[in-house]
Amino acid sequence: MAADEFIPCGLPLPDDLLADMLRRLAPRFLAWSRCVCKAWRDLIDSRRLLRADLLPHSLAGILLNLNDDSDDYMFPPFFFRPSSATTAISDNLADLNFSSWLVGHCNGLLLFPDHVLNPATMQQARLPPCPLPPPLHLAMDFYHDNFLVFDPAVSPHYEVFLIPRVPRCRHQPMFNLESAEWPPSPFTLRVFSSKTKHWEERSFARQGKPMGTLADVQSQLQAATRFRFHYYSTYHHGRLYVQWSNDFVMRLDTSAGTYCIVAPPIAFDYHCRLQVWHLDESRGQQPEWVLKCDNNMEPLLPCRTCYSEHIDGPWLLRSYNRYANYDSTVSGCHNDDDWSSDIENAPGSEYQVSCNGHTTRKSYYHQCIETFLGFHPYKEAVFLHDALQRVFAYHFNSSTIQYVGTLKLKSHVTINTSFSYTPCWLGEFPENS
Repeated sequence: MAADEFIPCGLPLPDDLLADMLRRLAPRFLAWSRCVCKAWRDLIDSRRLLRADLLPHSLAGILLNLNDDSDDYMFPPFFFRPSSATTAISDNLADLNFSSWLVGHCNGLLLFPDHVLNPATMQQARLPPCPLPPPLHLAMDFYHDNFLVFDPAVSPHYEVFLIPRVPRCRHQPMFNLESAEWPPSPFTLRVFSSKTKHWEERSFARQGKPMGTLADVQSQLQAATRFRFHYYSTYHHGRLYVQWSNDFVMRLDTSAGTYCIVAPPIAFDYHCRLQVWHLDESRGQQPEWVLKCDNNMEPLLPCRTCYSEHIDGPWLLRSYNRYANYDSTVSGCHNDDDWSSDIENAPGSEYQVSCNGHTTRKSYYHQCIETFLGFHPYKEAVFLHDALQRVFAYHFNSSTIQYVGTLKLKSHVTINTSFSYTPCWLGEFPENS
């Protein structure tokens, strides 16, 4: 690259000198520098100046969708670590003019019904309308869910997969498809690519057995005692894992063009029992479930009397109200200590909590776990929300509990879905450059 390529930016410096200056910047300013001009962006990318600092590597907090009748939110409420608040989500949210209902999250990008947003850099892009589903799914009773794929360590581009799902109730005939295998092979999906800026069809060949026939799947849905309204996904090493009908998992290999269906390990028991299953993929094409944790949570969690009004954890809840910028509900011990998984309490009923000199012990839990908020993306821990609106981090390798804060909601409001948010500081979307 010639030095005079930097003249439009007003800084005619050689590559090596400019790179040495840029690498001294803090991560957020390096991200902004990448947006100055194409020459700077190419230099930063070619020297890999930003990837170590700006790729997703830490948990900033948990984003929430609430069952709230009001339409006052311009952004999903955020339950967060105080030290992450100033950088994880931009303060310039007033410019957002689309639905605040969060559909999915992947490595710092957020998927909304018709937009993709990076809340750390405020880069956003509108998704074009998707064409009609492929011919196999002309039975219009099928539901369709969007799932986001993004790995900034591999590519700055993202993709959105539109995946059909069998409905629980049939409102019209399915055109004699009841005896057909589900899912079919090949399985043709609609995929949006930020690289091409278009929706396209992709076919995936099935490895292993299907879930059954369409009639079988629908019959199982109708017999289920609990019905899901949202299905989560995660993307790891080029594979998209989708939580699907009847708690089956579909694993899509996005580069190889194959997929497989994984049945749930056992029937789930929801009463105060936590099971964590690991999907072992080291034994060939068909992955297997391995039980990593199976614990009764009742003796581990403290009862109502363990905390007085002034004892609280460090995490805060921020609600972004479109009519008042945002309203931050502060709850915490008001100290400088951030949450760390290295600080763990002793396991079992001798659970202790100490905050500002107040200590309780030998107390038992007599309420239910309201919500499983999600996994910690980088530690062997899960987040649980109880009926008293307290949030705990449970380390399932050591069977220890940490109290992180109070998630105070209105009496009529419940949590619909939640997403562990890992901010990404890479610059503008490719389609916006």
